[in-house]
Amino acid sequence: MTFDEILSQRFPGAIMAREFVASHRQALAELGFTAENSLAGMGLCRDEICTPFEDLIQATWGPSFVFASLAGAVLPGRTAFAAFLHHAPEERGRDRIVCFGFTHVAVSPEGEQGWCRRPGRSEPSNACGALKGMLAALRSRGVMPEPAPQGDEEFARLCRRLAEELAGRVPTDLIDLTQVAYQALAADWRQILDHQVDLGTTDVALVTGIQIHGPQGLEMVWIGESGAWVGGRRVELA
Repeated sequence: MTFDEILSQRFPGAIMAREFVASHRQALAELGFTAENSLAGMGLCRDEICTPFEDLIQATWGPSFVFASLAGAVLPGRTAFAAFLHHAPEERGRDRIVCFGFTHVAVSPEGEQGWCRRPGRSEPSNACGALKGMLAALRSRGVMPEPAPQGDEEFARLCRRLAEELAGRVPTDLIDLTQVAYQALAADWRQILDHQVDLGTTDVALVTGIQIHGPQGLEMVWIGESGAWVGGRRVELA
């Protein structure tokens, strides 16, 4: 199965990352969100392979508050999010935030999941490496790896969170696990917004999905959830 076939079958509707950022900039501008009156928050994987997507977002929305974790699926807690909210511009008594939450996966030209090449390395590499390592443990032992909480807390938190989402099921492949990571990520974003954002004073946009690293630096985006709350009213984004 080729990259294009994987894209068509497993990520229907995926678009170029640059097209995604441009189209959402326009859609959000129509709802009153601009780079001047909004603060973007980025919940991406901390992997440097995600930097081109991060750069596109910051080039459009300006310096952004970074929520970076392995696989993008574990959000910082209340203190970090409270800081994000308090840093947002205020315009006529309202704040505006634009939240991007994406996990990621690489796919080779031949459709090999998790395969990528990194500058300066002779051998192929993995993305997302944390999810690929988790999948190997699940397949070999049928249970999540149990990293020591001291010294590997971030991976341990990711394992616990995705174990909840899997509920004992072993993923069929890396894309399956990536989609589970996406489900966890989207749920975590919704929960923290529900608990910490006052829609009476803050307009919010939330866009979540999966970043797909393709051959020769190709960056694609599959969009899962895309919407905004303006004046407390929910608006779906195209």
